[in-house]
Amino acid sequence: MMMRLVGYKNAVPNKCDMRPFPMLKNLSSTNGIPQFYDEFKQSDMKEDVVDSLMRYIREIYDGEMEQKGREDQTTVDYELLAPMAVMGEWNINQPAIRERSLMVRFSDSVKKNVEMREAFRTSGIFHLKALCQGIFSSV
Repeated sequence: MMMRLVGYKNAVPNKCDMRPFPMLKNLSSTNGIPQFYDEFKQSDMKEDVVDSLMRYIREIYDGEMEQKGREDQTTVDYELLAPMAVMGEWNINQPAIRERSLMVRFSDSVKKNVEMREAFRTSGIFHLKALCQGIFSSV
């Protein structure tokens, strides 16, 4: 739903355990279109992949630069500016990330509460994507 609201069409979020360089390219490719990463489950990920993901989350907050070397010994700069949404079963416990992030938890309380069910049903009549239509038309 969130991906559709910002203009993605039939998109599937990236995996949190994708290789660091493709993630670096994604996070430096835009300064406004959110990049979505799913399946954050620390116990299923290699330690270096988790460390890399956590580093990128900290770095995008300040728009830091990452450099990668080329064979000819020159470097390429990547400015990390993309908003990032990380989804999964595990909570991020690093204080530096928690104080700079918006944590959202979903629950099944809508199923249990009659008023919430009715509000949810009512929200379905609105075309939420129209709120963002045209802003992200090239995604």
